[in-house]
Amino acid sequence: MSVSGLPRPLPECRRCAAPMPRAVWRTRKVCAACATPAERMAAVQTAHDLERAQAATTVRVNGRIEALAAKRAARAARSP
Repeated sequence: MSVSGLPRPLPECRRCAAPMPRAVWRTRKVCAACATPAERMAAVQTAHDLERAQAATTVRVNGRIEALAAKRAARAARSP
């Protein structure tokens, strides 16, 4: 039987094992003190790519919702 509901430990820097926030760890696996300039630039680019992908997904989902709403309105206008 496993225990559930316990807090998960924070992820750690790959180099110095310092705890890091999960959002930061997702984009870069090393802390700010251990990151090289190239790794910092890569982390910024990754964060930008993730943000752009989320924005594109949101636009696509909102477009689909609007299309379904228009379809429903057209169907309701045809019904007596």
